[in-house]
Amino acid sequence: AGLWVLLPADRGERRHRLDVAGAVLLTTAVMAAVAGGSLAERPAGLVAGLLLLVAAVASSLAFAWTERRVAGPLVPAAAVRHPRLRTGAAGSFLNTATTGSAMALATLELQDRFGAGPGEAGLLLLPFSLCVIAGSMAAARVLRHRGPPVVVGLGLGLIAAGDAVLLALSLGVWVVPAGVAVAGLGIGLSSVAA
Repeated sequence: AGLWVLLPADRGERRHRLDVAGAVLLTTAVMAAVAGGSLAERPAGLVAGLLLLVAAVASSLAFAWTERRVAGPLVPAAAVRHPRLRTGAAGSFLNTATTGSAMALATLELQDRFGAGPGEAGLLLLPFSLCVIAGSMAAARVLRHRGPPVVVGLGLGLIAAGDAVLLALSLGVWVVPAGVAVAGLGIGLSSVAA
C-alpha cells in the first residue's frame, strides 16, 4: 500500500498489459532447464531430464516468437538490440559461469578432500568476497583509463587465472584462498565494467 504513496504518478505514458503468455513461457523454459539438468545427471532420470531439456528449448523458442508479436513484450526489442546491454549481459553471463561453478566446486573440495567444516570452508573462501569489493572499487579508476570491454576482458582474465590456481589443489588447502582472491578481484572489475 505504501508503494502507491511513494511511487510517482503515471505521467500518461502508454501502458501495455502484462505479457502473461511470455511470462509463463519464460518461467517454463527456465524451470524445465533447471529440472531437466538436475534429472539428466542421474541414469534413472536421464530420459525425463532430456525431455524436460527439449521442453525448455521449445518454451524458449515459443517465448521468442511470442515476444515479437505482443504490444508490451517482457524484453523490448530495442533493449535486445542495444549494444551496451548485450555486452553487459554477455559479461554478466561469463562472470557467473566462470565463478559460480568454481566457488561451488571449491566449497565441495574443502569439505570433501580437506575435511573442512562449513565455518572453516566459509573463512577460506572469504578472500573471494573481500577481493570482489576491492576489485569493484578499483574498477572505477581503471575505467577512467580503459574502456569497458578492456576492463571486462581484464576481469575475465583474472577470473581464469584464479580458476587455474584452484586446479593446483594437490599443493594444499592454501591454494583455495589464493585462487578465489584472484578470481574475486576479476569479478569485481568485470562486474562493474559489464
